[in-house]
Amino acid sequence: MPGIFYPRHSLHIAAVLQDFSGGSVEVANAIEWDVTPRSAKLERNDIHTADTLTVTLNFREFPFDPRLIRAASVAYHAGNTRGGPIARTASTLRFLGVVDTPESDLSGDGETVTLEARDYTALLLGQKAKPSMAVDLDRPLDVVLRELLATLPGEQGTLLTTVLEAPPGVDLSWPIVPGHGRKNAKLAVDPKDTLWAIIRRVVEAHGLVCFVDLDALVVATSRTLGGDGQLRDAPRVRVTYGENLATLRMKRTMTNQTKPVALRSYNPLTGDTITSEWPTAAQRARPAGRRRARPAVVTRRTGGATVTHDDANAAEEFAVVGTWSGEDLYRLAQSIFTQRARYELEGAFTTHDCVLPMVTDRGSAADDFDVWSVHTATTLRVEIAEQADIAFDTSSPRTDRERRLVDRGYPPEVAAALVTSWAQLARIALPFIVRKASLSLDGESGFRAEVDFMAMLTPPTQGELTAEITMPELTAQPRAQTVTFDDATLVRGR
Repeated sequence: MPGIFYPRHSLHIAAVLQDFSGGSVEVANAIEWDVTPRSAKLERNDIHTADTLTVTLNFREFPFDPRLIRAASVAYHAGNTRGGPIARTASTLRFLGVVDTPESDLSGDGETVTLEARDYTALLLGQKAKPSMAVDLDRPLDVVLRELLATLPGEQGTLLTTVLEAPPGVDLSWPIVPGHGRKNAKLAVDPKDTLWAIIRRVVEAHGLVCFVDLDALVVATSRTLGGDGQLRDAPRVRVTYGENLATLRMKRTMTNQTKPVALRSYNPLTGDTITSEWPTAAQRARPAGRRRARPAVVTRRTGGATVTHDDANAAEEFAVVGTWSGEDLYRLAQSIFTQRARYELEGAFTTHDCVLPMVTDRGSAADDFDVWSVHTATTLRVEIAEQADIAFDTSSPRTDRERRLVDRGYPPEVAAALVTSWAQLARIALPFIVRKASLSLDGESGFRAEVDFMAMLTPPTQGELTAEITMPELTAQPRAQTVTFDDATLVRGR
């Protein structure tokens, strides 16, 4: 179990200052120093949005008028200690980024400087498309990505390195970005694009996802829980209201507004990308009384897939691990859509504990969790501490729990239903996944984590389909009720 820890942080600043001489300002002339922030707030966002850091410093530790700062970057270290300062090591490095807004605030209440920064995703989001991004194709993806990164101005083009990640046991190599038989084929670049949009399009066309992690552009398979063995009794962070949470909020949407699910599977042997969605566009738009259209199972050569999130009715796309048939992918998309609609839950919690326990589905303890390392694919087990006088006390005999509720004024049939429902809930290890997290450390109020989470459904991996099921021929009305899948979730996070 977690012991006593002291959260600490440190900020390294590299700033280029104006000299007002009219000459050019060289990055090599940047000045660097370390300070201890008065307060800091680190926000972890989804993989396609830059993480942000807001730090407040005493003016004496950053005695510069914002008019002096030409450019600045920061490295933020934070972690838990047994006492003393934080070690500035790779394990405590939580953020690398560029300063967008320096602001000074001088008053009788205090003299401070506030720096607002975004991680290096901001460089890719802010770089508009240009002709040099039309790089040559028919080459490995990592080569194409490096040349795209090199189009960034100045030293920005050397800040990020390309990294390929795969779940344990998955053999993954850099795919070839095909030119589709065109001579001297080049990457298509739309003038309205950003560099980040171009990179995403190239990567996602191969059934992969990409995100920036500190100084690395990571290309990986989508972390579909189960595809990398995390589903089978995997440790999850255990948060419990009444023990380690200051607040807990959960909400269930009763109306089914779940976005359609589109699954995409890349076959590295054939270079094909198979996609399928449920419900299909034709099914969503069909007039009343009409028969359903044929399911959309489409095979494309790599490079032909595009992803858009602009249409509110567009399917939410995920890449799945393994080589699937179109029929299997179609049934899986239907199952996941149904399960996601059933468990449309979301919530949020706050905690002041910088270290939390972890537990497996079977209840056994695991290594403690460093809350500073929370990200958008951290899995949670959210619980409410048992109280002896209400329905979710599962340790006392059923009759005692029902009698307590009746004594509180509940009708006997309501008391029985509540006890039954809470008892069933106690047996379900419904997993949640972090959607967004905000970590802050203040010299006066201490550590605080605010975490938004959502319900997960656990998708089966290839080979987990029920063995005795044979897929019926795809017809205008597929017999989906004859096919079952384990409950599961697709996670597009890190």
